[in-house]
Amino acid sequence: MKPFLPFLLIPAVAMVGWGLAAYTPDGAMVAVPKISAMEAPPSLGQSAAAPKTDGPVRVRMHALLPPPVVPPRPEELAQRQPVPEVAAILIHGPRRVAQIDGVAMAIGESRGTYRITAIEPDRVLFVQTDLGRTRWVPVTDR
Repeated sequence: MKPFLPFLLIPAVAMVGWGLAAYTPDGAMVAVPKISAMEAPPSLGQSAAAPKTDGPVRVRMHALLPPPVVPPRPEELAQRQPVPEVAAILIHGPRRVAQIDGVAMAIGESRGTYRITAIEPDRVLFVQTDLGRTRWVPVTDR
């Protein structure tokens, strides 16, 4: 019975609230403002007064749609993407692996728009796949 006690408390609180509301004197009536005219939102552009008719109001569809999205150019996209950080390089015989942004990667693998083309003992060569630019990134010392 004890686990259901809170559920019995909810109707009791509601009955007390209803009882208090019945014996509370009414306050002054709140005046509701009357709207004589309503301005059109700025996204609809220049609005013209429509003739008063009982029919539906016609609105151009392009006024309701969001502005068109222009995809970024590859140059802008490449500038926004940071250059990967090289934390460590492991060279064992012919195998070369670099730890880039916390992930072990070998030659030929990609990270975003950057592809690894060479790994040397102290730096890694990245080529941006969309622009064809090359960039040497040294190992960061921590």
